[in-house]
Amino acid sequence: MLAACVAFTSTSLAAQEAPPRPGLLPVLTGGDGTQVLVDASSVSRSGDSTFVASTVLRFAPLVAEQKQVGVEVGTDEIDCGREQVRTMMWAMYRQQALVLEGDSLPGHFNPVAADWLPIVRATRGVLLGTYGSAQVEYELRTVDVVPELRNATRWATRCRATSPPTCATCTSR
Repeated sequence: MLAACVAFTSTSLAAQEAPPRPGLLPVLTGGDGTQVLVDASSVSRSGDSTFVASTVLRFAPLVAEQKQVGVEVGTDEIDCGREQVRTMMWAMYRQQALVLEGDSLPGHFNPVAADWLPIVRATRGVLLGTYGSAQVEYELRTVDVVPELRNATRWATRCRATSPPTCATCTSR
């Protein structure tokens, strides 16, 4: 009986999905040797078909020499249902040195450029296959409308009653 329980438990545990390990998940390798990876620790589901994820492009030596950049890292919100992206930040490195970086305010989704479609489609496959059952986590950077306090007047009144008059939040109301 004990052996049957152990056998049943081990098979049911083996059938459960293992969470992704921290680190870089391979997405694809181009014909020139350029690698695309997703940082597993950066992935969050931001909507029904959208994910926020950091991707790493490790350029093949010949490409890196031509571009004068060896690695490109970017954080994007990817709409897997519509092949659109919302860029949040990106950086380019030559060896360990930062060459160029950019940061975007929350904006609108943009269609994926033709040369990036294979990368986004492969990334979409990894995201949906690995994180498709993840719960939605809203990030302030990715929402279109910034949250607003509904009871601001009541909160300010309570703040004034319990805080010293130097409270910047209370004196601004």
